[in-house]
Amino acid sequence: MNKAKLCAITTVSVTMKTFVVPMMDHLQKNGYDVTLLCSMDQVFIRQYQNLFKCVSVQMKRGIDPLGALRAIWKMYRLFRKERFDMIQYATPNAAFYAAIIGWLTRTPKRVYCQWGIRYVGCNGWERVIFRLMEKVTCSLSTDIRPASRKNLNFAVGENLYRAEKADVVGDGGTIGVDLKRFDISKKAKLRYETRTKLSFGNSVVFGYVGTVRPDKGCNELLAAFKSLWEKNNSFRLLILGEEFDQDPLNPNLRQWAVECDGVYFAGGVFDVPRYMAAMDILVHPSYREGFSMVIQEAAAFGLPVITTDIPGPSEVIEENVTGLLVPPKDTASLFGAMERLGEDTNLQKMMGEAGLERDIKLFERSIMLDKVLKDRNTILARIS
Repeated sequence: MNKAKLCAITTVSVTMKTFVVPMMDHLQKNGYDVTLLCSMDQVFIRQYQNLFKCVSVQMKRGIDPLGALRAIWKMYRLFRKERFDMIQYATPNAAFYAAIIGWLTRTPKRVYCQWGIRYVGCNGWERVIFRLMEKVTCSLSTDIRPASRKNLNFAVGENLYRAEKADVVGDGGTIGVDLKRFDISKKAKLRYETRTKLSFGNSVVFGYVGTVRPDKGCNELLAAFKSLWEKNNSFRLLILGEEFDQDPLNPNLRQWAVECDGVYFAGGVFDVPRYMAAMDILVHPSYREGFSMVIQEAAAFGLPVITTDIPGPSEVIEENVTGLLVPPKDTASLFGAMERLGEDTNLQKMMGEAGLERDIKLFERSIMLDKVLKDRNTILARIS
């Protein structure tokens, strides 16, 4: 029996490695012949060329007209040659290009993994352009897989596509959480080592994991923690992630945070579990999100979560059971939630235990990957 030919496409390799490779590995072991396509460096190619067919197409995030034309031409030649049974794509630019070329080359199944809606975080002409790209991508896709039920409902309400064209895999998300990497049995040792290294002592530590930029709620996080610190300077804030130069933080808040003894910028770190183990509470105040693997990872380490009441994050947690919800862009509400949870260690423990139980039941990686496999098999079965 011939294997189904599938091409997975993202704009950059970090997205491919984090969210797509585990999924493609599972599919390839279960009847698929997989090609990976993204903007690859030599490190990525060396790491995966013996596992998958790897095709590097240079693409950039943001608006890049000349780069778009080159990427579209290269994709067109590849799709004409390979005649894939299915293409799967995510991230704005790659999805936009792939949907167009997949439609032009009559690829039978064009699956858009709508793991985030970029234009929600934009204003002005950028919002207009990215919304148009989203609409075209959705229109030319045969199947759409939004990250959550609320994201699906939002997109339908925005007239991006009809509800019958889309479905959510399992209870939402992408590939679930790797409970072997975020192994709670190793947390105590990692916690002791990291807190000792960072001189956190017995302080309650709030943590943030992600790109450090305004639309991830980082200005509100710094402002809320500043108010909290001025009231009780025993708290700490640990920030994991690189700053985004094209969209910088409020300079006054950033300067205060850099100079504050209670704030630690760890930058981009590979060993996220080691640093996350040092946290007591994850704060995730994003304006927009697909679903949030970070919240699932925090729950795997028994951390309660404070996040925004938006599609995705509000579905990962169970409000007042595994965490607290606050409105986006609302510093006062975020401060209140941080103060409430930061001062109540019993509530931290109760929510953390409930979050871990929810993670194991709904989002464990092998469970999610099996659901993805079943979903893709169902899509392929509809080829006429």
